[in-house]
Amino acid sequence: MKITPVILCGGEGTRLWSNKKKIQPKQFINFGSWSLLDETFSRIKDPIFDYPIISTNYKYRNNIKNYLKKYKIKRYKILLEPEKKNTAAAILTSTFAYLYKDTINNIDYENLNNSLLILSSDHYLESKDTFLKQV
Repeated sequence: MKITPVILCGGEGTRLWSNKKKIQPKQFINFGSWSLLDETFSRIKDPIFDYPIISTNYKYRNNIKNYLKKYKIKRYKILLEPEKKNTAAAILTSTFAYLYKDTINNIDYENLNNSLLILSSDHYLESKDTFLKQV
């Protein structure tokens, strides 16, 4: 049994930056050779993880696809939020996307006993090894 990572990649960076600036959210900021989203994708490249589900805003779709290509992730689900609904709604829709194959009436019973791991795309963790050990 593999763990399905759910990456929450919304936000607009309004708490980090003033509303007058048009700067990207912190998960996309390039710190030279890496970003917080780079770190998140790097953590889920371990064999314990299945394909990711990414919950994001519609306007970040192309950024997310670029990261998926960079990390050679071929199987994934991207859920595009038409408007900001916050964390609980993103987790709920990601869970439904995981449990249901195509329609609400077509539940994937194999997934009922599997695990989801909810990950924020903008967290910095010092040690990937410690993270994997804890998971």
